[in-house]
Amino acid sequence: MNGKKIVGIVIVVVIAVCLFSVFSITNFYKNHKEQPNLENREINKSKSLNLILPQATIISNSR
Repeated sequence: MNGKKIVGIVIVVVIAVCLFSVFSITNFYKNHKEQPNLENREINKSKSLNLILPQATIISNSR
């Protein structure tokens, strides 16, 4: 049960981080009134991957 609880908490944290990043990115573009470039999207994808991947490795190591 303890392992499942940790995985559930990590999933909730990942979802919260994704929502926060989407909100901050849209807020940034509203303030600057610019269309997001393809390069910016790639940078944001890599940033979100950097946030998610360490947690994914923690999950795989705990099994």
